[in-house]
Amino acid sequence: KAIQYLAKWSLYKVKERHSATVFRRHIANRFGSTVVGWRNVFGNGAWVEFAKFRDICAKLAYRNRTCEFWQEFDSGLAGNITLFQLDPDAVVLLARFYARLMGLVQDDSEADVEVL
Repeated sequence: KAIQYLAKWSLYKVKERHSATVFRRHIANRFGSTVVGWRNVFGNGAWVEFAKFRDICAKLAYRNRTCEFWQEFDSGLAGNITLFQLDPDAVVLLARFYARLMGLVQDDSEADVEVL
């Protein structure tokens, strides 16, 4: 069900601004991927609030465009953004990978490192 939602969302999403794409690519180029960048700069939290996002934008030399990026990523006005809002395609790939990996084992007792 979650993968269906992600696939549908990915197909029908509104095209984002070029500046948001550039920001995401900057993170990916600097850290290797947006997922690694998220974990390095925002930690392992599920979301980030504006104050921390602003500080990170300043460190990445994007302080003057923080509000522009925030409005693009927090389109639902939730007051925070998630990795899914920053890079939905990466989250879809992670979900597909996780589903495939879990399909290889029936339960935890079969989770052998050699198999995975």
